[in-house]
Amino acid sequence: EGHLGGDVGSGNRRLLPGEMYPARDARVRARFIVLASGLRVRIVEAGDEHAQPVVLVPGWGCGAWSFNHRIPRLSAGGYHVVAVELKGHGFSDKPGNENEYTLQSMAEHLLEILDALGFERASLVGHSMGAPIIYEAARAKPALVTHVVMIAPVGFRGVPGLWLYRALTPAFAISILPILARRIVIRLMLEIAYGEISRPSKADIDEYWAPTQFAGFTRALRHLLHAFTWKRY
Repeated sequence: EGHLGGDVGSGNRRLLPGEMYPARDARVRARFIVLASGLRVRIVEAGDEHAQPVVLVPGWGCGAWSFNHRIPRLSAGGYHVVAVELKGHGFSDKPGNENEYTLQSMAEHLLEILDALGFERASLVGHSMGAPIIYEAARAKPALVTHVVMIAPVGFRGVPGLWLYRALTPAFAISILPILARRIVIRLMLEIAYGEISRPSKADIDEYWAPTQFAGFTRALRHLLHAFTWKRY
């Protein structure tokens, strides 16, 4: 998709698409796959394509960058590692219909990705929002899955403050969300998410801010806030 200009007011600019991960990491490679639904999805992968596949599924607002440290380490361990950018995220297509972002729709979307990749069996690793997605996919097609690993999963206790996030993102505000997606906002959100564990690096902020330049990205994140099941189990 096309991109907008940099955030001049912040004194910084967004990374251009050609500068975004994995542009500077020769250990991994990126490509697009087309699903049966017609959606185009980007994957970032490393390792021998004939090795046991491990599929990494990021959380809300995250692309392959969220696994940038783990991809080369897992591939060095002898796995074919594939980090997916789910619909609405990263370089992947971003449907405009809110119904595309329910938990059920996202799980079916992941199964489509596995089918397009031709994996007969794969280990699934889901972070945050990605955890319930891989869980539902595994429940639907258990024969496809060898292992399920959930990292900081959502879906069990809900998301603190979700009511406020929803109140701040009514449907009529969709058009102004890209304007509000400033670098300082991304930095503050990352600092909240990281908590006391660590601090986001400049590279983290740059990579998580960069997708806000793509048409439909902030709309997709808003739809997920409202349509996804954040407390189910």
